Amino acid sequence: DAPNKRLPAYWSVGQFYALLAEGATRMDTFYISFGVEVFGISEPRAREFGDEIRKVRPFFPLLAQTRRPDGRIAFINPWCEWVMNPAPHRLPPNHEGYGYYRQYGAPFDGQWPHENRRMLAYELFHRAMRDVDQVDEQLFCEQNIHRDVVVVTDCRFLMQRTMDRLTAFVERGGVLVLDCQPSRNESGEETQFVAHLTAAGADEAVAVAPGMCCRRYRHGEGAVLQFSCSLQEAYGDALESGRRGLTPRLEQGLAKLLRRTGAAPRWRVSRGDFDAAPRLAPGVCLVPVANLGDGPATATVTLTELPFVPAVAADLTDGAFLELRRADAEVSFEVSLDRYRGSLMALWPDHPQHCDVQVDPVLVAAGQPLRARIALSGSDGPARGCFVVELSVTDPAGFAHKPLGGPIVVRDGVVAIDRVLPINALLGTWTIVVSDALFGLQASAGFEVA
Repeated sequence: DAPNKRLPAYWSVGQFYALLAEGATRMDTFYISFGVEVFGISEPRAREFGDEIRKVRPFFPLLAQTRRPDGRIAFINPWCEWVMNPAPHRLPPNHEGYGYYRQYGAPFDGQWPHENRRMLAYELFHRAMRDVDQVDEQLFCEQNIHRDVVVVTDCRFLMQRTMDRLTAFVERGGVLVLDCQPSRNESGEETQFVAHLTAAGADEAVAVAPGMCCRRYRHGEGAVLQFSCSLQEAYGDALESGRRGLTPRLEQGLAKLLRRTGAAPRWRVSRGDFDAAPRLAPGVCLVPVANLGDGPATATVTLTELPFVPAVAADLTDGAFLELRRADAEVSFEVSLDRYRGSLMALWPDHPQHCDVQVDPVLVAAGQPLRARIALSGSDGPARGCFVVELSVTDPAGFAHKPLGGPIVVRDGVVAIDRVLPINALLGTWTIVVSDALFGLQASAGFEVA
């Protein structure tokens, strides 16, 4: 499938969960356009994807409610650099179309698509901090900056508007990380952007790893961290060397440096080859977890600053409940995954213990609305949180009408539904059934169609 010896033999199902962790919301678009056209997934791999997606499909309504919080670190993709100083696009001889090609003899950070993006530098920050987003330079200029740290790597050109916003960001107390000297704007004019931010001189120099140091410059209420060499090249060299101790040393050194600036991640993973991130909505926290390593492993996922205190957690992929460990404001759980596999975890503030459904009125005419009330209750009243139940409506002949049923999102224990019966609905007693397979709950009620 993907002829690249640095990657798995195929686009693994773990990538599905990794993309959910990165905040993807349109998996169908990715799967069709990238999975089939670009990466050339074979039929066995496509079936494998389908089998994996079916496991969590009942919880897609919950997935649609959640969003990954913006990272506390913004990793800028410098659009201006791509325009003003584009990297050469190298492909192997006799290639056909586009794909993930391995170019033997070229360094790993020179492979497509790394050559046009600072992917290895991003991976370094991702492993060191986790709480990080990639942000296009143009989008960065259009949005308010709600970040603690902004990272700009390997570029000579930035838009003038970006430089102005970064200067104001540092003066207000933000931290800017540089491993380059972006001194020219989109017109190619020389600027004093970096010189202005570092005019006061370095007040501290920290050794991050052998051959790499970082100088800190105070500016306004914030700071600038200037690395002595390219993070992209340093991390790429560490990976190419094959020495397993180099990459953890870089990751740990960067993590320690970022913590000293006051940047604290809201989620952590104990293994670098595991990917995980929370997706939040009122009353639920979903945590996609992926093992992107080449062997089975166990990792601990730690979450902080959740909007509620979790009372119950479950693995939605296999239906097993998780053991939560709490310490101060943190909650953690362990995940064991085979290589290139993933799981979708869910945490709720309450544990539903009883389900009820009531139809009012119980006499409904064909073609008229069917109104029902579904209730989930916990130990001390309505179940707090956001849950999914399955609704089924069956006619007197035992036929289940799928347009009338399906998954229903229940918020804080109560939801009202309104469905229109077919104009040719069979006369007699119909049955409405509500079930929650995860918590083992079920309720039913009858109504008459006349």
